[in-house]
Parts: sequence; structure tokens; C-alpha cells
Amino acid sequence: MSNEMQESWSGTARRFRIFATRATRLTCAILAIAAAVGQSTPASPPSEARFGDILSYIHTGWDSLTRSTTSCGGISDPKLSAPPVLYLPAGFSEPDDVKRMQQQCAVRVSTLRTVTHSGASSNLDEIQPAGLLYLPNKYVVPGGRFNEMYGWDSYFIIRGLLRDERVDLARGMVENFFFEIEHYGAVLNANRTYYLTRSQPPFLSSMVMAIREAEKKAGRNDRAWLDRAYGYVKRDHDMWIQGRHLAGNSGLSRYYDFGEGPAMEALQDNNDI
Repeated sequence: MSNEMQESWSGTARRFRIFATRATRLTCAILAIAAAVGQSTPASPPSEARFGDILSYIHTGWDSLTRSTTSCGGISDPKLSAPPVLYLPAGFSEPDDVKRMQQQCAVRVSTLRTVTHSGASSNLDEIQPAGLLYLPNKYVVPGGRFNEMYGWDSYFIIRGLLRDERVDLARGMVENFFFEIEHYGAVLNANRTYYLTRSQPPFLSSMVMAIREAEKKAGRNDRAWLDRAYGYVKRDHDMWIQGRHLAGNSGLSRYYDFGEGPAMEALQDNNDI
């Protein structure tokens, strides 16, 4: 190793040691504070009745956070002031439940042109007004102000659903991601038109395996579903190891948005967050 490289590595190691020392001091301070708080207010385990109340709250909470692109309440976007529009994939026939929804509420249904994940921002400029993208199954959102299904948030939601034995709802969300790959080009940041240009950290393979383990535990062995899932997982993985998702010659992948500018909701007043 040359003297220059040795000096470079030595400098890097020194910076890591400094960082580690600071991190250790911070951790010790946090632990000391936590210990002091714990001594002054000793925690007691919840009673069995209280624990049951918590589990009941979690169990019923899934339903209050469940949305559908075929229900009136699931189409509107509380973060935007524009009238709701539901977009179907290019070349996709309008489902019967979408037709019924149009009869029940004031929602306009439109069809996208061919849109892929690698599309330029000009493609999004043609989609006016912005709207929700159709998904075939119900899904759980990360909070009450959201009506769209998010990418990596859904992994943690699915883990919770499986723990609460809501396997069918969790599997339906994974099927929605398969639908996104098939019809929108990728697992999207979320199923809104202004998210067509970007994804989120890839958790699809972990979602699939979580569903697989839960179904095996329940005595179900749907190998055909697993085989079909593999094709979508591979397509999702391939997207992250080519083109502008590659971080130069580092061998690493990176987040990349093929569009420009912030999401439309970021331009609104977000004081309610």
C-alpha cells in the first residue's frame, strides 16, 4: 500500500474512532437519563385487562386505516384540493366495481397512456389533474391523512397484519405491488400519478417471504403463488441494479427519481402533519 493510501486510510480510521467515541458518549448519556427516569417512575406491566384492550384497539384499527380505490371515501385526497380522479392503467378495461363507484360518488375515471418507471417528467405533466392510481385489492395506509398505499411503509404494516392473523389483507397488498409492477412499471413510492417516477427502498422480497411463512404456519402451501411472486421480485430487483439506480462503479444501488420537483402534496399547507 502506498504512503498516500496509508495516510488516507489512517485519516478515515481516525474519523471513525472520533465518531464512535462521540456516539458512545451520547449513548451513555441517554442510558443514564433513561435509568434515572426509570428509578423515579418505575414501570409496571399492564394488567391483563389493559393488555386485552390494547390488542383489541390494534385489531380494530386496521379497518379504520383500510382503503380501496373502488370506494368513494378511498378516492379523495385530503392533502389536495382538486376534485378526485381515478386513473386506470393503459389498455386496462374498467372493472365493474369501478363502474359502480362512479354511479355512487362524483369521481372521474380516466385511463393513462403507456407510462413506465423510467419515464421522463414530461410524462407526468400530461397527467392532469393528478389522481389516485387504481389497485385491485384493499390496502392499509400508514396514517389517517393518507389514502394511498406506500412502498416501504407497507412492509411494516404487513408484518403487523400477519402478527394479527390478517393474512388475506396482507397478501392482497402484496398482490397490489405485483399489479403495480405489471401495469405501472415498478413498485411505486405510492399509487398516485405524481409518484410514477420513483420507487422506495426494495422490500418486496421480504414481504413475499413474510406471507409465505404465515401461510405455511396456517397450513397453506401455495407454491404456484410463490412461483409467480418470484417473477415480480426479480423484476423489482433488476430495476435497482441498472441504469441511473447504480451509484457509479461502486457496486451499490441508490434512490433515484426520474421526475423533477417535489410531489404535489408537498406544495400544499402541511401544518396538519
